[in-house]
Amino acid sequence: MQPPVVQPAVVLPPNAQPAILQVATPAPEPQAAAQPQPSARGSLLGALVATGYGDLTVDEIIDLKNNGVSADFITGMSHSGWGRLTTKQLINLRVFGISAEYLRKMREAGFKTLEIKDVIDMRLNGVRPEFIQAIHSLGFGPYTAKQAIEFTSQGVHPELFRAFKEFGFTRVEPAEIIEAHVNGIRAEDLREARTYGPNLTLKQIIRLKQAGVI
Repeated sequence: MQPPVVQPAVVLPPNAQPAILQVATPAPEPQAAAQPQPSARGSLLGALVATGYGDLTVDEIIDLKNNGVSADFITGMSHSGWGRLTTKQLINLRVFGISAEYLRKMREAGFKTLEIKDVIDMRLNGVRPEFIQAIHSLGFGPYTAKQAIEFTSQGVHPELFRAFKEFGFTRVEPAEIIEAHVNGIRAEDLREARTYGPNLTLKQIIRLKQAGVI
């Protein structure tokens, strides 16, 4: 049996350094160019141009700014369905706290005629567009803004109109509607009156209510 062969030790020179394995580091991937961040504040001038108001005078733009008309307000109003409003109308809507949603709902409520000043008047008098739309959808009207304000100021609700429709009173004058409400006419009163006779008019039913018969 032959003795194992012993390999001679490798002797490094005195100043030599052991070899170090170099691992290639991958080149960093190119970074996409930084995108400009949108301004936290909407640009009034940009909104004016985008919504078709690029022809205003400097004085008009300053008036809008001084009255609190912002880029968001301009943009919202441009989607309300009213087309291009004048700078005075925009300022009035902003000053009286009219939102674009309220303006849009009033336009969709089915009024006979309607202008911006009418919407402002109704807002100041607490008219709810969904109430008027419900009344119109029952087949009454169409009413004017002034009549809607009268209904609201007297506390007339769509429920009364539903009662009228149920009992066949579909041709009722606004003044008579208010009179019926003021005298406390309800669906049960109409129902009781019908048990006496189907030909009683609303005016006659109001008189019976006033006399305490129903």
